[in-house]
Amino acid sequence: MPGAWLLELVERAARRRFGDSLEVLGLPAASFRAPLRPEDRFRIVLERTAKDRVAFRIEGEEALVADGTLLTREALEDNP
Repeated sequence: MPGAWLLELVERAARRRFGDSLEVLGLPAASFRAPLRPEDRFRIVLERTAKDRVAFRIEGEEALVADGTLLTREALEDNP
């Protein structure tokens, strides 16, 4: 699977877990450690390590696929 697609899945998972107002500002660290084929099962593990940081891991059935950190912030909603 392409790395960009995996990172998109991580971003979607972070929004589901921490709320739709979460904005991803950057990716200060990411390592792709093993290939992931379309038929492989995997899970995304997220941990908020600071107010503006979310650590992630993509775990395959037999190996760590990728890990890294998202730089985030909560989006401000417009007040009418």
